[in-house]
Amino acid sequence: MAYVDWRDPGSAAFYASVQMADQHLAARLARLPRDKRGKVQVVGHCHIDVAWLWRLRHSRYKAARSFTTALRLMEEYPELVFLQSQPQLYAFIKEDQPLVYERIRQRVVEGRWEPEGGMWVEADTNLPSGESLVRQLLFGIRFFEQEFGRRSTVLWLPNAFGYSAALPQILKKAGINTFITTKLSWNQYNRMPHDTFWWRGIDGSEVLAHFLTTPGPHEWDQRENWAATYNGQLIAGTVLGTWWRYQDRHINGDLLIAFGHGDGGGGPDRDMCEMRRRLDQLPGLPSVQPGTVGSYAQHLHGIVAAAPVVPTWDGELYLEYHRGTFTSQGRSKAMNRRLELALRDAEWLASWAFYTDPSAWLAVHKQLNEAWTIVLRNQFHDILPGSSIGEVYGDQEKEYEEAETIINGVRANALKVLVVQGDRTWTILNSAASPRTAVVRAPRVAAGGRWETLAGEVLPYQQDDATAWVRVGPVAGLGTETVVWRPGSAVPVEPGPFDWHASERRLVTPYYEATWNGHGQLVRLYDRRCAREAFHRERWQTAGKSLKINRCGLMPGILTYSTKKSGMLSINYVPWSSSPVVRCSRPYGFDGSILAW
Repeated sequence: MAYVDWRDPGSAAFYASVQMADQHLAARLARLPRDKRGKVQVVGHCHIDVAWLWRLRHSRYKAARSFTTALRLMEEYPELVFLQSQPQLYAFIKEDQPLVYERIRQRVVEGRWEPEGGMWVEADTNLPSGESLVRQLLFGIRFFEQEFGRRSTVLWLPNAFGYSAALPQILKKAGINTFITTKLSWNQYNRMPHDTFWWRGIDGSEVLAHFLTTPGPHEWDQRENWAATYNGQLIAGTVLGTWWRYQDRHINGDLLIAFGHGDGGGGPDRDMCEMRRRLDQLPGLPSVQPGTVGSYAQHLHGIVAAAPVVPTWDGELYLEYHRGTFTSQGRSKAMNRRLELALRDAEWLASWAFYTDPSAWLAVHKQLNEAWTIVLRNQFHDILPGSSIGEVYGDQEKEYEEAETIINGVRANALKVLVVQGDRTWTILNSAASPRTAVVRAPRVAAGGRWETLAGEVLPYQQDDATAWVRVGPVAGLGTETVVWRPGSAVPVEPGPFDWHASERRLVTPYYEATWNGHGQLVRLYDRRCAREAFHRERWQTAGKSLKINRCGLMPGILTYSTKKSGMLSINYVPWSSSPVVRCSRPYGFDGSILAW
């Protein structure tokens, strides 16, 4: 071999020497026995958190850069196959980079770019409602079908924080029969006993579950460390570690590696593509071949069908990690639930109104889809659980306001069509599937008269300076009730168990007597059952808490408890009821009510 000046790597002699070394090594490797008993299928992958340590707007740039990089690598490495699971990112690219989007479509036709994953985003599955999980799949599957002509058969959720036992039933009904993740390998204490198994849901539905077992590049030889990654690096150690850590080799000898830089995007690089070619030639390693997740899942089903025994996991796949995500960012969680319920009401009313004038309601479908897209996007597994940076939730609040405006507009327009309100007639709608009884609010009416249904049932009521509070129900599920105010002789109301003595500022209940001073401060709370004072006034005031009384027209009184941190709790004592109406005003401005009868 000629002398090579290594100080000049750009010289012709240098490149000639490298080429000779490659040829020499390939010839020697070809002489070694090639007993490839296992197979590792690899797919290029780019995990992009829609929002996490960056805002949603930054993910649009991350997607554009990462997808462009993957397209460029495909020109250099014809065997490269690339997976991207989230339709929301494709929608961003279609809007921001239409030329890049057309190149992606072409690669999909060639079978080298795989749009597969099931959901609109890689969503949290613990906090969204069942309807939202269904919509995640509906919007995700529909997008891939309409844009690429591909039907999803795999739920790809490698990084969500645990998995609800409701998912198998939902997946089966959506036509998805395989679930792939790696997050359960992060468990703090207990390792999952299997990596390929049938996952059984609440109703008995089953889907095939498979866990990725790829270790990090510096952890492949740590046998006691079972944590795996969806951002795989293609080196000999990670390929071998994937095989070593897999617990069900007696069932299946073909494994899957998703390789590429991730969380913040990036995807595969040239070193990984080159290493894939070389690793496949090395003796002592499984064969390393490119392929799609969909083809791997189909192949795995064939292997499992032929296996004599395949384990079954019954119920939730609980992650022993990220536990605070059930409570962090309570405002985000409250608004998600509020919009889920508002969308249900709006869709119910819009569907009903559609039959009155179909042509006038065609545009509503687009509006509701737009609102649903906002809600689904913000159910991403680093947004809704509360694990993102603060700026993400400032953006989320604006998006939620936009969705709420759309929903309220659809609902208001539907009510204009469905409800004809007279001067003394009101229609009560129950959007729940079961009968409900509740207190409804109407404008204040003149003294002397009564509220009743069209059937003549007299309804109890009371009113303050501006509002009449009427108890109505039970109203049939997804039904209506019409109430009418009829002037005339008032219906006497039975006395309640609570007495408000205005001159003494004293409220007497079956259990307590409460007295306030002229500033609305509680000065005494007496326990009638135990015949003793219930609290020490000075200690209560020292704790920074107060109780106030508000007078409200004919209402006997509103007992209000407040703290500096937890907001306000109001107890409205209703004269015809043995239980109070409780209203809670939280510090972040949302009002809820619990009606106890």
